[in-house]
Amino acid sequence: MEESFDLVVANLEMRIFREDLDGIIPRIGRTAVFSGIYREDELDEFTQMLDQYDLKPFKILEEDEWYCLGVGDGRNKKTL
Repeated sequence: MEESFDLVVANLEMRIFREDLDGIIPRIGRTAVFSGIYREDELDEFTQMLDQYDLKPFKILEEDEWYCLGVGDGRNKKTL
């Protein structure tokens, strides 16, 4: 698949993000919502993974140690 989408939603386990983030990032046309990230250590790891793509979350929500991150929409160092 070579398409990108204005909104990408990925609710995956960290294991899958580790394996497939390279395939997800090119699909982001404007904004992505990433969830399924558990505990602060996974949050730290995931934000470091995003740094490799020059991306920063513009919003991070947390409930009971589960995290959801908003990325994109021109609020990053890199324009998607």
